[in-house]
Amino acid sequence: MNRWISCTDPLISQRHLRQEIRRGLPPCIARRNQQALKHLGLAHCAARRQQQRGPEEFDDLLQESRVGLIRGLDRFDQQRGLRPSSYLLSRATGQILHFRRDRSRTIRIPWRLRDLYAAGMKIQREREQNRQPLLSNQDLATELSVRPERWAAAVESHGASQVVDLAASP
Repeated sequence: MNRWISCTDPLISQRHLRQEIRRGLPPCIARRNQQALKHLGLAHCAARRQQQRGPEEFDDLLQESRVGLIRGLDRFDQQRGLRPSSYLLSRATGQILHFRRDRSRTIRIPWRLRDLYAAGMKIQREREQNRQPLLSNQDLATELSVRPERWAAAVESHGASQVVDLAASP
């Protein structure tokens, strides 16, 4: 069943809670773990909100949001008058954003070049599947209705070596 997990849904069974209590951890860590289990729904909430904003897998986002939740519990100060849920949700979301920042491309490729490159690769794949010879860069640019320099820029932006250039081949 694929249903939305709200921030208040219990995500862990009573049996697992009892097992966690019996682990024999130091009291401060046991309290933190109990709080983390209690607020797991916030991690799901943060991961779901961020899921559509990038290409990462949901499991990766969930893992990062749980790390943010645990770090937030370590730094949460009840004396400031905040509710734990508002603070922990922002920490979980922040951890996801840091994850994206640290693992994203350093150079952003313009969407027009990405689309042009994808269209060219699609044409080459179709020709290869139909057992037709691959097009040269010049012919591929003509097929895509772009200047050869534009196609070369699309290929270069993707870090690929030039597509098979049959005209230059011996």
